[in-house]
Amino acid sequence: MKPMLGVIVEGEAGLAVAVGFASRGYQVVYVETSPERRKGLLEGNLPSTEEALLLGWKEMIQNGLLIVTGELSHLAQLSFVFIYVETDKLWQVVKSIVPYLTAGTGVVLKSTVPVGTGDEVQQWLVDRGHAIEVISSPEFLRQGSALADFQQPSRTVLGGEDCHPTLHSLRRLLAADRLPVLVTSRRNAEMIKYAETSFFATKLSFIYQLAQLCERLGAEVDTVAQAIGLDPRIGQGFMGAGMGVTDPSLAHDIQALILQASDQNVETPLFQAVRKMNEGQPKWMVNQVREKIVPLFGRTIAVWGIHPDTALPTLTQLLQEGMNLHLYAPVQWEALKQEGIEERFSDQLFYFDSPWETLEGADALTIMAELQEFRELDLTRVKKMMRDPLVIDGWNLYPTVLMKGLGFEYVSVGRKI
Repeated sequence: MKPMLGVIVEGEAGLAVAVGFASRGYQVVYVETSPERRKGLLEGNLPSTEEALLLGWKEMIQNGLLIVTGELSHLAQLSFVFIYVETDKLWQVVKSIVPYLTAGTGVVLKSTVPVGTGDEVQQWLVDRGHAIEVISSPEFLRQGSALADFQQPSRTVLGGEDCHPTLHSLRRLLAADRLPVLVTSRRNAEMIKYAETSFFATKLSFIYQLAQLCERLGAEVDTVAQAIGLDPRIGQGFMGAGMGVTDPSLAHDIQALILQASDQNVETPLFQAVRKMNEGQPKWMVNQVREKIVPLFGRTIAVWGIHPDTALPTLTQLLQEGMNLHLYAPVQWEALKQEGIEERFSDQLFYFDSPWETLEGADALTIMAELQEFRELDLTRVKKMMRDPLVIDGWNLYPTVLMKGLGFEYVSVGRKI
């Protein structure tokens, strides 16, 4: 008989793990203490747009393999409890669930936490006489493909003490489903997560720096990146030039690593350079707009797409310099309200329900999100609707040869026509 598993979660990754284990025949208890959020989950309203995850969730609920509850008493039945919460909430969650756990239960910390946190939680439990074993197991799921990544992972890292039977029980459970497993210490497991995300951030900072040089020398960063990425020692991942880092965990984790190193009196000039490069990349769009549109005050640009981590600082700067913005980014309008941008610049912001409407009266088109919808639009129609055929593309959506052939003045990252 398969053990019962529990998931305490915030975000898409925990949902994928719950559905993934349930689809393998495990009884999964999903704990959500908020009545409002629990109601939404039971109705299939998930904080995710991943179709496979949404369908899998509904199917597992209907099959009875996935139980959504707000009662912590259900935790007493579980062999393992997987915790996916923000770092600042971890201790609060641990302390709230301990009274309901039975001896021998494995608490699996999936959150990205400072190195040593798992050991601290384990010692806290030991000091209070709880026979509960802590396993640090960082998550490597990608947003948008979390369920697929869980079902076919490149590896699963388990960090714990070799003498703990729960650690080896979880290893056997995962191995039985043919999942590759690496067993190590908690500190190694926690450092592995930081090392991976920091390396991704380093690759991005490299490509952003390379893009600047390509622009000046007349080379195309896309071609250069593709060619060097074919070398298996480098790889194609995180080699796309754009307006900046769109995964907030990359910036967060490298900053966390810098702070942890500082606490240990370890200098990190490489990490600090990576952080500086990645933080500066969103300025690319502002610089291009300033260069191509003079003066800025009173001028109008169409904006396709908004990404909170890259486009919002750019939009704020352009609004402060007196520009009017025609926005097409329905799913991100709320971000403008939350940041107070809409209230401050209400007379300069204009929302539209289609990308075509934004082009009327615009001095340029700017692309600030990497969306497939924009790749598929009729560029000939775009050209006809524009007063001046200036396109400033922060995500290199179109081939430069095509844009030149259509008669656009096309500005993109690390490329020149």
